[in-house]
Amino acid sequence: MQSSGADQNAIVSGLVKCCRCYLDCFERFIRYLNRNAYTITAMTGNGFCSSAKDAFNLMIRDPVQFAIVSYIGDLFVCIGKIFITMLTAIIGYFIITHAKQYKDNISSPWPSTIIFAIIGYMIGTLFMSIYGTVADACIVIFLMD
Repeated sequence: MQSSGADQNAIVSGLVKCCRCYLDCFERFIRYLNRNAYTITAMTGNGFCSSAKDAFNLMIRDPVQFAIVSYIGDLFVCIGKIFITMLTAIIGYFIITHAKQYKDNISSPWPSTIIFAIIGYMIGTLFMSIYGTVADACIVIFLMD
């Protein structure tokens, strides 16, 4: 009995989806390993390959602790971005609504407040990306000991 072309296409489509999923997972792992390898390279001054090996060994040695500490660092970065964004927007709103030169000339403070929030988010992202790099280094130091 011969199978139809539709059955073969479904099988090929399923195999392609599995391969894409595998490659996507592999790419995410390599990006994560690269980030930690660059952190170890910056800390120790070793070459990238030996730092990647050290980062991989560090992740394998205690994966649960590594993941927990990493996610806590990511959580602090996210909270920092939100805090900087909201604080910038609130301060901008109060300046616009309470300063005499702005209060008389602006009909609605909301468009300006939204612009303050967008600018605050961009600044928060820049500042917290630096903190994220420092947090990665702290994670590596914490787990290497």
